[in-house]
Amino acid sequence: MATYQYRCPDCGPFDMTRPMGRAHSDEQCPTCGLHGRRVFTAPMLPRISAP
Repeated sequence: MATYQYRCPDCGPFDMTRPMGRAHSDEQCPTCGLHGRRVFTAPMLPRISAP
């Protein structure tokens, strides 16, 4: 599962968890019900130290 970030025009950012590659361009805000557009962010990659 991946976490995708959206931005509601009234409430601001919110996250939705979906299977990888199954994100929609907009989602309904869980707080107010308006549709928020997807925000593209850098992937959350773990930092691995060099051997």
